[in-house]
Order: sequence, then C-alpha cells, then structure tokens
Amino acid sequence: MNDHEPDGTAAAPAPDATSRPTVGGDARPSAGGDSPARPRGQATLAPHVAFMMHLQHLDGIGAHDEAFDLALDAIRAEDKLIAKAEARRAELLAFIHEATLASAREEFPGSDDAVVTAMRERTAQLALATSRSEPVVSRELGESLMLRDAFPTTEG
Repeated sequence: MNDHEPDGTAAAPAPDATSRPTVGGDARPSAGGDSPARPRGQATLAPHVAFMMHLQHLDGIGAHDEAFDLALDAIRAEDKLIAKAEARRAELLAFIHEATLASAREEFPGSDDAVVTAMRERTAQLALATSRSEPVVSRELGESLMLRDAFPTTEG
C-alpha cells in the first residue's frame, strides 16, 4: 500500500499520546520533499484534520483543556489560510479592475461612458461567476485597488 491519500496528499503517521501532528499553513504537499521546519517524514496536515486526529487520542484529566488548545491552534492556522486566500483574491480583483479600465480607455479614448459601461459589464460577469451581487462585487473591485495601493504591506 502507498503512503498517499486518494487526493494526492501524503498520509501522516497516526499520532500517539505524546506527539501532535503539524498543523500547517498550506495543506498542499511540498514539491521538494519535507520542509526544514518539520521533522523528516512528518506531513503537514490541514488544520482541521490535525485537530480531529489528535482529538481522537485525548483521554483523562485535562483532555477538555487540551482539546480547546488544539482547536484554538487549528482556528489560528485556518485564519492564516483564509487571510492568504483573501489577499490573493484582492490582487486578482485589482488586476481585473485595472485591465478593464485600460482596455476600455484604449478602445474608446476620451469616452468616460464607455469606461463606465465596460466596468458595469465586467462587474456583472464577476457577480454571476462568484454568486455575489453586483454592488458587492463593485465594492470589492474598488477595495482591492485601495488595499494594494494604499496598504502595500497588507499582502505580506
């Protein structure tokens, strides 16, 4: 039997009472083998998976406190993943916003109406593709530029 799960991620060894699985930022397997931050052979697990694996082995006095600490660690790790995904999404929205404006200005120089129309069309497409309302997408497009331009360290 191989050590890979059906989804292509590496299977982690079952935790014992003294070890904790590595709760990691990125649930994807690394291309270059083991990370120097982890002991050799130990896979990085999605935070909720590591929590559930360790939770099964808790027993005795203090188990609830330890479970709380583990859940808190998993929540922090999940929050980091969410923040990274939101930063990448904002960067993509900023690109779409700028590309749409540049394209409309190039195709219809001096026509503010054409630029507004192009942005409305793009906003409608994004709203449909992301199951969000047009006002929400419009706000997200504007915020993405502000976040990138006014707060360049936010991405980091």
